[in-house]
Amino acid sequence: MNSSKALACLVAPLLLVSCAGFHQLSTTPTVGINQGNFRMIRPVEGSETSVYILGIGGMLPTARTNNAVNSMIKNANLQENQAIAYVSLRTNTNLYFPFGAIVSSVTTVATGWVVEFYDSGAPHSSPVDRTNIVPQTQTVEPVSSTKDTAPDDALLLVKDGDRQFVLKKSSSDVQNRMHVSEAYSWITRREYKPTENENLLKLYNFCMDCGLSNYYYVGYIKKRYKQNTNEELGGSAQVQREVNKSSAKQNTVDEEAEAKAKVQAEAEAKAKAEAKAKAEAEEQARREAENKRIEEEKRLAREAKEAKAKAKAEEQAQREMEKKRIEEEKQVLYVLRPIDLGLSVKWGSCNLAAAKSNIFGLYYLGGEEDFKSASDQWRLPTISEWTELIDNCTWTWTDIGGDSGYKIVSKKEGYTDRWIFLPAAGGKRGDKEFSVGNSGNYWSSSTDPSNSDCSFMLFFDAEKVQTVSFLKSTGLSIRPVAIEQ
Repeated sequence: MNSSKALACLVAPLLLVSCAGFHQLSTTPTVGINQGNFRMIRPVEGSETSVYILGIGGMLPTARTNNAVNSMIKNANLQENQAIAYVSLRTNTNLYFPFGAIVSSVTTVATGWVVEFYDSGAPHSSPVDRTNIVPQTQTVEPVSSTKDTAPDDALLLVKDGDRQFVLKKSSSDVQNRMHVSEAYSWITRREYKPTENENLLKLYNFCMDCGLSNYYYVGYIKKRYKQNTNEELGGSAQVQREVNKSSAKQNTVDEEAEAKAKVQAEAEAKAKAEAKAKAEAEEQARREAENKRIEEEKRLAREAKEAKAKAKAEEQAQREMEKKRIEEEKQVLYVLRPIDLGLSVKWGSCNLAAAKSNIFGLYYLGGEEDFKSASDQWRLPTISEWTELIDNCTWTWTDIGGDSGYKIVSKKEGYTDRWIFLPAAGGKRGDKEFSVGNSGNYWSSSTDPSNSDCSFMLFFDAEKVQTVSFLKSTGLSIRPVAIEQ
């Protein structure tokens, strides 16, 4: 077919159309509509209005109808293999207040469907894509497969795989008629043969609800249904059977819904139980972790307390040992006993006449005679014995028991743990003491051969240790050595 041709198929009865008007329309090429060789594309509409004064003026009904149809054809914008089918006409008369019968207008509206043809002999492998067939009034809608039923104000016509098609009731009788004709064409197609009778019954009910009982397509619906079932539409037995089928189907739906709800409830209960168990396990783990943390803190606190007590005990023991050591050292300072340093003589552990309250002892004048009268177990050391003590011991200036002096440790092998302490006792001239705490002055038994008034002595301070000659009339300390028995 050429794209320049406009094809119109007029279905009777055509309201308000005269023979002259029909003859005018018949000049447009027509085409026969065979089931299965076309698909409906979209609705189309055209109109023409005439104004009359006292019934005079305007245009003839034939011309008005022709103009309405031509307007519809123009609006259709037909393409190759396309035509207009299911054409309907309606006329509306309006009286303008307050003129009433004086001024009026008459509008003729032509409506139809654009259809597209294909070769009926060629295989048509896939169902018609109906998602593009949406009338301008939006009364026929594809509905998502996620919806199990049609809306309350809609009639479910055809299910196609995962799609379902819904027909809604319109306020326009013309629109309702167009949609009934379009729906009839769809539900009688071979693709939907298994659900044809069910959908014919629904379409019949739709026509009754819309007040279209006299619409000629109702006769087509009833005839088709009788051919399929050998029953009249609207018969009591058929109605009861359909009611029973509907009830059984509803029961099945209810059972399926109940089973689905039960499965969902069980799944929800299981999920809740699992969530509860998980929450309880997490809470138990949290409590165990908290208890572990508390126990760890207690353990650390206990260990810290024990460590503190141990440190305190060790400190106390150290103080006791230091106190004992000091007491022992003090005892060494005032209890006279022989100390073997590995030398030629054993040296006294403290000064002669030393006491706990005075480790310096007494001051003596120089001379062997005075000392002999004081003891028969001890004697004065010679100057050579003092020199031996200097050469064979380590002399360290220190404080013992709060008194300064030299700690003298033996260098002799096997005696390096032996020592004596010589305090810096100073001396005395007449009634006056001198250098107490600063120097030590200890007599020897050796008289200075160059001056009979002097004897040799040991002198030391913090800087030096030496032997010198000193006047016998001066009071100095005595550190005795033991007399060999």
